[in-house]
Amino acid sequence: MSELEDIYALFQNGALDEALSAIENLLWTDQNNAKAFHLASLIYKEQNNLGQAHRYVTQSLQINPDDPEVLNTMGNVFQDIGDLAKSRMAYEASLAIKSDYEAALKNLAFLHLKANHPLAAIDIFETLTASHPNDETYRMGYAMALKDSEQAKRALEQLDSCKTQDTYEHMWLRATTLFDLGQYEEAVCLRLKL
Repeated sequence: MSELEDIYALFQNGALDEALSAIENLLWTDQNNAKAFHLASLIYKEQNNLGQAHRYVTQSLQINPDDPEVLNTMGNVFQDIGDLAKSRMAYEASLAIKSDYEAALKNLAFLHLKANHPLAAIDIFETLTASHPNDETYRMGYAMALKDSEQAKRALEQLDSCKTQDTYEHMWLRATTLFDLGQYEEAVCLRLKL
């Protein structure tokens, strides 16, 4: 296992301070290691130190500007900062390099929902649900995008195809979708269960 893999394992196990100390030591000796700068940005992002996360992900991109994973991380950092336009551009840049990069597709789809662009989200969720038909997160996102674009009947079909229908999120979305369809009594009964 390499030193970088050891540090990543620390990060994955939640030993953030130890991982941060180790990555800073590695970067002290190897200032051209794009993967180390990327890992440092992930650690800082996890600690909610968005300024440092942005600084380190930018340094990683300066060394290797064509890494879709790093561009996706840049999008996540911008989203956490609240700059949705730059976040979208980073995700799109990631996808321009690797069009089937699932993490960037997912992040861009949910960003479109957050930015109130459901039609753009629908296209991406259609792709994600086609390639991952059993992924409940994608089905729920697809249903939200359909509902938000005033396609409540199609949204309800997506919700019906979910295997897990007893979660709060599923029941809430189903109730609001039923309300949009004018099925008030069923919507109210479902809302009372929440």
